[in-house]
Amino acid sequence: MERNTHKIEIDRDFLINEYIVERRSPDQIAKDCGCSSSTVRLRIKEFKIPVRGRKESAEKANISELELKELYLNKRLSTREIAKVTGLGKSTIFSYIVKYNIQLRSKSEGNKGKIRTEEFRRKFSLSITGENNLNFGKHFSEEHKDKISKSNLGKKRSPETKRRISEAHLGKSLSQEHKNKIAIGNSGELCHWWRGGISFGKYCPKFNNLLKEQIRNRFGRICVICGTNEENNRERLSCHHVNFDKKSGCFGRKWNILPLCHKCHTWTTNHRRESFLLLGNWWAFQSNIILDSVFSENLTVSIEYLGLGEVL
Repeated sequence: MERNTHKIEIDRDFLINEYIVERRSPDQIAKDCGCSSSTVRLRIKEFKIPVRGRKESAEKANISELELKELYLNKRLSTREIAKVTGLGKSTIFSYIVKYNIQLRSKSEGNKGKIRTEEFRRKFSLSITGENNLNFGKHFSEEHKDKISKSNLGKKRSPETKRRISEAHLGKSLSQEHKNKIAIGNSGELCHWWRGGISFGKYCPKFNNLLKEQIRNRFGRICVICGTNEENNRERLSCHHVNFDKKSGCFGRKWNILPLCHKCHTWTTNHRRESFLLLGNWWAFQSNIILDSVFSENLTVSIEYLGLGEVL
């Protein structure tokens, strides 16, 4: 994208009259000239026009503490908006906020509740897309990626942050194109849960619907981790392989399958090591469970769940 190198011309006599005689601020002059205040300051410097000091500028630029608190705190106007209302410069407004010891708002607080127009969103999107993006063309090394990963390890969002994120996305619906892009970006080797395609492995032929129903019935049709029943789960419980071995029950391998609710089954997928240690140890030390004949008609299994919901 080519940069606009056109120089904005401002007449020297006009600038002297507006800045020195009329004692207008660079922001006010810039508005009349259709340029930025930094351009006006640059022309003042080029024309060697004496720059007013803070005290000299403050003789005209004045806003009371009560008025500023009303505009900034109660009406929640930005410094730019207050400058436009009062006819003062943005930097002048900021100086008075500091002078009156008014608590500055953060950027997120300042933007809270503001409704952006589609035009604004479009322009903002273009300003950070492609070559305009600061990271365009940059490629992070594996070492750099590893540092970023470690720096975020263990960080948890506060309930307040989660609430704000939830409210920000409330009512929003993604386009089908957007959904397709997300699906492609999280498929196969692009997914951070990729384990070399083990999910495509076949289960033991004995692991059928009949067997799954036997497992659910043996444990009272409740999740062994949190105790959720199928009514609250809103679907039949999942049958989870404790050691993630899909061939359990075949080739002389032991059965070690437990019924889990949707939430706990998702947790085992995302925390394979923790879930293996948790469920594996529990399974091994149940004296009333015989691994070789877990589905024997004469087997009696005590219906007790782990009660480890807090772990999740």
